[in-house]
Formats: sequence, structure tokens, C-alpha cells
Amino acid sequence: MIDTHSIHLIAKAARDKFGENGPHQIISRLTEEIGEIAADVNAREGSLAKREKAESGEMLHKEIVDAMRALFDLVDYYDLELELNESVKESLQKWVDDGYINQGDV
Repeated sequence: MIDTHSIHLIAKAARDKFGENGPHQIISRLTEEIGEIAADVNAREGSLAKREKAESGEMLHKEIVDAMRALFDLVDYYDLELELNESVKESLQKWVDDGYINQGDV
């Protein structure tokens, strides 16, 4: 299970180190990270040579963390942490209510 609080702390630490960014810079960084994820997935699903290169080089999980950090920068920029937490709880409960997630797993 992903600890979103830890990602939030990582995003804050990166802002402390590299400085604050506005929403346009955050979206640009998020777009870059999503592009890197797409390139890695395409390489993994492409030809054998591309797949071997992707598996031995770039690490998909690190690119996903970078993208999540950029998303949490937006959460912080717009001060949406409480709303995000509530939205996640509501969404989770809906999936439980619809029978796709067992209440015991929550």
C-alpha cells in the first residue's frame, strides 16, 4: 500500500531543495514524468531489444514516484490535502459499497 503521507513529505522536501514552482511548472514536470513512464512502458512492451534495455536501465517505479511527487506538489500548491483525503475516503467507500473491495481489506 502506498503511503501518501510519505509522498507528500518527499514533495515538500523537493520544494525546499529546489524552490517553489507555480502550477504551470508543476504541470510541465508532471507531463515530463508521465512521458518518461510512457517511454518505459512502450520499451517494455515493444521488441525484445527494447524490453531488455528498459528492464536493465530506467526503473519504472522511480518515474512513477517522480510523477506522484509532482501531483502532490499540485495538492500543496492549491492547499487540497484535506479535500484529497476526503475524496480518497469517499471513493474507497464507494468501491466497498459496490462490492469490489472487501471491507476487511480497508
